[in-house]
Amino acid sequence: MRTNHYETAIILNAGLDDQEIESLLEKVVEKIKNVGGIIHDTEILGRKRLAYLIDKHKSGFYAIYRHESPVSLIPELERFFRFDENVIRFLTIKLEKEALEYFKDRQSQVELIDKIVEQTVIPAVETVLEEEIVEEIEEIAEVEEVKETVVENIVEETTPAAEVVSEPEITEVVEPAAVKEEAPITEVEASEETTEENNSTKTE
Repeated sequence: MRTNHYETAIILNAGLDDQEIESLLEKVVEKIKNVGGIIHDTEILGRKRLAYLIDKHKSGFYAIYRHESPVSLIPELERFFRFDENVIRFLTIKLEKEALEYFKDRQSQVELIDKIVEQTVIPAVETVLEEEIVEEIEEIAEVEEVKETVVENIVEETTPAAEVVSEPEITEVVEPAAVKEEAPITEVEASEETTEENNSTKTE
């Protein structure tokens, strides 16, 4: 069975919802694969404004398939598009050698760009994660500092109260200065009483 490389472009009704468009595109892929076709590249361009009105449509949903398929597929594929009212326009062209080389080079460039993007995005993600971890650690440290400050304030508030309670107890129990002052007064009174007694005895 003779095969060729083709590019099939279709424009769908942009008024369809995403599920209906996806279902229709899946039917196109199945139609190509069921006859032994191989899809090498797919471009889903999405909704775009049309350059001019097509059956009163101002916009359409664009999709392009590059595939290697049997020659017999093209009439069947076009018949399928023609009888589906949601397909506004369709076109299939045969890709020559120059076109194949162009798309091959473009695909290589796309893959190279993807690799570069992956190599640059991953370190950026790691940096963001590191910054988030550092911020979490700093927040935890701030919370711990607040806890320590609260504990210190509680200790400072309770310590003076304990000292005030203990000081009167020590003052009331031990008063050495008062004991020393009362002792001499007692001896003088005793000596005066003795002198008075002696004087009274001599008089008698």
